[in-house]
Amino acid sequence: MSKLSPFGKFVKMAVEKVDAVVVVKFDWKDAILDSAILAGISFFASLGGAVLSSCSNPFLAAGFTAGSTFFATMAIKRGLVSK
Repeated sequence: MSKLSPFGKFVKMAVEKVDAVVVVKFDWKDAILDSAILAGISFFASLGGAVLSSCSNPFLAAGFTAGSTFFATMAIKRGLVSK
């Protein structure tokens, strides 16, 4: 089967019938575990950097960094953000 493209060329189209649909369940346990590990690494790295730079509240800065890392990792695992 051919179709005229918007650029004026004929393009062959594949016509196939799809019978089976594969449903893949999302592994929440694995995603949360991976996110927590990366958030922990970010927390302690930020805490060390904030203490060395004499930040006024190093735990608050490390908490924000860990939270953003956790949710960014979850977004990547869920497919909301491309890798």
